[in-house]
Amino acid sequence: MTLHRSIAWALVALGVLHLVLGIYWSWEVWVRVAHDGFFDAIDPWMDRNAAFWFTYLSLPIIFAGVLCLRLLKDTGKPLPRSVGLWLVGLGAIGAFFMPASGFVFLIILGALALLPVKVR
Repeated sequence: MTLHRSIAWALVALGVLHLVLGIYWSWEVWVRVAHDGFFDAIDPWMDRNAAFWFTYLSLPIIFAGVLCLRLLKDTGKPLPRSVGLWLVGLGAIGAFFMPASGFVFLIILGALALLPVKVR
């Protein structure tokens, strides 16, 4: 179970890192979005779309980690195999289209989630 708790915390950390990098790497883009008042300031610019989606998708990663932590706490059982399968699947699809990316981390976390866990 400690492994699964570590996986959940790693998802939270990965999401926070994704958020920080999204803001840092696209700071100038976010400044332009702020200058335009945020509301309806993304489309049709591709750089703004890329910055928005990279940054915004950090939140579901954090949510998945928090949800896994809650599930572990409430049930006292290991994560369902489906969590590992989803992480591997999402990571594999992402890595296929963007090999030089962080999608490999999802594959690693998913593979770890699929390892057998001793329940005490």
